[in-house]
Amino acid sequence: MEEILSSWKALILAILAMSGISMKIVKGLIELNDETLRRRRSKYLQFVRDEAGADEAICGLIDALRAEEAFRRIFGRYASPRLAHAIKRLFDTKRFSIREIREAAQYFRIDESGELRSSSGKVGLFVKWVGGSFVVANALFTFTMIYPLILNPDTKNVAAVAILLIMFVFASWYFGRDVRQAIAADRLDATIRKLQEV
Repeated sequence: MEEILSSWKALILAILAMSGISMKIVKGLIELNDETLRRRRSKYLQFVRDEAGADEAICGLIDALRAEEAFRRIFGRYASPRLAHAIKRLFDTKRFSIREIREAAQYFRIDESGELRSSSGKVGLFVKWVGGSFVVANALFTFTMIYPLILNPDTKNVAAVAILLIMFVFASWYFGRDVRQAIAADRLDATIRKLQEV
C-alpha cells in the first residue's frame, strides 16, 4: 500500500478511479432527483387530465405527453410518435429484448425511406475509438503499476495488485458503457437490415 501512496502513477490511477466513482455518485443523485420530478410530473398530468374532463383535444394531448414520458422511462430518451411506433414494431418481431433495444435506443432514427435505423455512424466510430483508446491506455497504465508489485510478492503487494485490478475493471466498465451502446446499436442495425432483406 505504501508503494501505491508513494508512486505518482498510483496516485493518478487512484484519482482517476475516484473521479469515476464521484461521477457515478453524482449521476445517481441526478437520476434520483429526476425520478422524483418525473413522479411529480406524472401526478400533475393525471390531475390536469382529471380537470380537463370531457375536452377530448386536451385529454389527447395529455395522454400523448404521458406516453412520451413512459417511453423515456423505458428507453432513456424521448421519441416522436412515429419513432415510438417503429420501436414497438421492432419489439413485436420477437427477435429483440427490451434490454437490447434500450442499449441501442440512443442511436435510433427513422431514415428517408421511413425505416428504423440504429447505426451509430461517425459519432459511434468516434465514441468507440475514444472509449477503446481509454481502456487500452488504462490497461497499459495499470500494467506498469502492477508489474513491479508482482516481481516482489508479499501480502501488501498482493493487496495492492488486487485493488489496482478492481479499479481497472471498474474504470473500464464505466467508461466503456458508451462503447458498448454504440456496438449494440450497430449490431441491432445489422440485424434489422437482414430482416428487411428477407
